[in-house]
Amino acid sequence: MPALNTILIPVLGGFIFVKYSYLTRFRAVRDNGYVILFKSAVVGLSFYGFSFLLWRAAILDEYANPKIPEWIEFLHDFLAHPELLPALLSLVFIGTALTTFNYILDKDEMKKRIIRQDDDAFEMTLLKSFERNSEVLITLDSRKVYMGKVTDTYFCVNDEIQSIMLNPLSSGYRDSINFKIEFTTYYGEIYKQIIDKPEEFDVKVSDFSVAIRYDKIVSVSPFDPKTYTKFRELGTK
Repeated sequence: MPALNTILIPVLGGFIFVKYSYLTRFRAVRDNGYVILFKSAVVGLSFYGFSFLLWRAAILDEYANPKIPEWIEFLHDFLAHPELLPALLSLVFIGTALTTFNYILDKDEMKKRIIRQDDDAFEMTLLKSFERNSEVLITLDSRKVYMGKVTDTYFCVNDEIQSIMLNPLSSGYRDSINFKIEFTTYYGEIYKQIIDKPEEFDVKVSDFSVAIRYDKIVSVSPFDPKTYTKFRELGTK
């Protein structure tokens, strides 16, 4: 039976794979420590099992064929414990797999995949706004209201960073009594002037982006300016 330290080597490699591979890292952000440990063990021991089979095949070949490659014999002589060879070999396979997955997989698409799997209404609304480049209405716990388009950080990849980036088109507040929306600031005309005559401004449209913390948001909803105008007209009748 392999020694405990021989098993820990591929498990450590499995942990690195789970934490840094695009295939698993974004799910790992939301997993607890026990789940991450279990996944690390499964990944690491799977690669170790494959490496162990290769190693055993090499040993059998050594006994059957005296012309075994010199590098295998060298590694057996170099290592104090030859059973470490499959453990170290598993690290090579894990590193190769991690590099390959991160090369072929799209980082943002893997983030979106996790959001769709969890199907949280809050995140799905933000994701749809981001993908469709459509407006979203965000109400904060201070009754401050922003209407705009999600531009970045629609997925939390770090537990300490829980915010979204919004490019506001309008902002205002909700009335403290009837909670109706009153827009007080409109950014569209300024954006148009910046785009048409950038030489007259020291700022870009992206400089107006607002970072909003998740824990300050009360509600998020899709927003269509034309539909909102219709509702306002009906409310005044």
